[in-house]
Amino acid sequence: MEPRSLVRRAGLVAVAALAAAALAACTPLVSPRPTVLPTRGATSVPSPTPTPTASGQVLPTPSPSATDSRDCGGAPVTVSDTAGATVLTGDCPTVTIAGAGIEVDLTAARAGTVAINGDRNRVEAASVAALTIGGQSNEADVATLGAITINGDRNQVDASGAAGAVTVSGNDNRVTAASLGAVSDAGSRNTVATR
Repeated sequence: MEPRSLVRRAGLVAVAALAAAALAACTPLVSPRPTVLPTRGATSVPSPTPTPTASGQVLPTPSPSATDSRDCGGAPVTVSDTAGATVLTGDCPTVTIAGAGIEVDLTAARAGTVAINGDRNRVEAASVAALTIGGQSNEADVATLGAITINGDRNQVDASGAAGAVTVSGNDNRVTAASLGAVSDAGSRNTVATR
């Protein structure tokens, strides 16, 4: 072998050894994680609710095992966070759902505009004047429904009674109602139909 070739090979071996040593120093140390069991008689306490503001109430969603029940009191309400159930009653001019995995029951409320912004949320209501969905895989089950606007994919809206105008700009959405107003579908594979 030529001396240059030996020097080059030795240099490559040295660089490889240094790289291996440097990367070995980046390996995290794994230590056992302690298991913490709940104590007997312990109960969970829901997060405190912020004071209502002039723009409306902001309701953090409680833990999935709890149900939060609130009266809108004629003010706009935002239900946010992830996973949980909220029951709203009274006059709810604007309800905004912002999060994932939230269930909102509006069957005992007078709902004006309902906006669902997030994924995998579910709304049940007796009557909604206008429904807007901006997200994926949301569900709305409403007896009577005004205008419907969907900007997202894989959402489902079911109105057991009449529904107003429907505007869809997304894919794989499904809207069914006893009767429908004007329909505008700017997406693909959407189903907008009467029963």
